[in-house]
Amino acid sequence: MKIEVHRVSPLGETVEATSPLPETHMEPVGVWFDQPVRLKMKVSVVNKVFVAMGSYETTITMECHRCLRRFAYRAASTDYIWEQPVKLSGDEIIDLTEGVQEDIMLRLPLKNLCSEDCKGLCPRCGKDLNEGPCGCEETGLPSAFSELDTLLQEEGE
Repeated sequence: MKIEVHRVSPLGETVEATSPLPETHMEPVGVWFDQPVRLKMKVSVVNKVFVAMGSYETTITMECHRCLRRFAYRAASTDYIWEQPVKLSGDEIIDLTEGVQEDIMLRLPLKNLCSEDCKGLCPRCGKDLNEGPCGCEETGLPSAFSELDTLLQEEGE
């Protein structure tokens, strides 16, 4: 959503819009901004500073870090604030969508999970364990701590 600063009322005004988010290269971390964002902002200019306060909501596509399934994630905020110094030259245009997208990225979870109890993929065959057991045999592979187990057994003797 682009706002021409010189058209903002001195008392401020409320603007509502639906706007596409700019393309970013978030694919490596499993995030796609493929839906528009809905914005409702109170905008004003105070002491040569453009201020936008309000809310946004969108749905983004994320890839689960455990099972690699894509899922919809609702990204929303009711306390969004954006400030930017302006010159009031008469031709300045502020694009709120880039700031909103940055805010969304900062609020993303550190680990993308389709659900808290996602079981992930089988490390042997790659089957999605959320769909049921894979049938791989449980192997008695030694753990990384098997050497410590032998030390505990020796102490117990």
